[in-house]
Amino acid sequence: MDETRLQAATAGDCDRIAAWIRDLAAHEGRPEAATVTGDDLRRWCFGPERAAEAFLVMSGGGAAGYAIVCTTFATFQGKPTLYLEDLFIDPAMRSRGVGAQVMALLAQMTLERGCCALDWSAVEGNAGAIAFYRRLGARDVHGICKFRLDGDALRALSDR
Repeated sequence: MDETRLQAATAGDCDRIAAWIRDLAAHEGRPEAATVTGDDLRRWCFGPERAAEAFLVMSGGGAAGYAIVCTTFATFQGKPTLYLEDLFIDPAMRSRGVGAQVMALLAQMTLERGCCALDWSAVEGNAGAIAFYRRLGARDVHGICKFRLDGDALRALSDR
């Protein structure tokens, strides 16, 4: 098995990562949801208002995917958490252990940064991803429903 590592992405990688994000959205059956551009990623991952960190997954002699993470906070523990927003492995590199190696690297990053947990979500219909995460020992967080306010509903609440 090739060694897999996470390499901090650069602003020059953003167009490729944006294309992978569109591939991920298509894989999840919702290609219209991905409106991201390379400029969006450059602004929010590399600009002065940085909201996330982007990494290239390096394996098999080149870039095999990406991971995007950000820090959140667990009030009950009084410590930060590392939130994995996206993990995408190029379909040609799947089933080679790359995803498991990336998750192990993210677990190491979580501990090195003093975070109390590594959190992420998966689309309910993505049975393959859910089975993969469960094989790693991840558990469903029962009693917590994830909500999102966006689009017209976000604007309407803002206008109240």
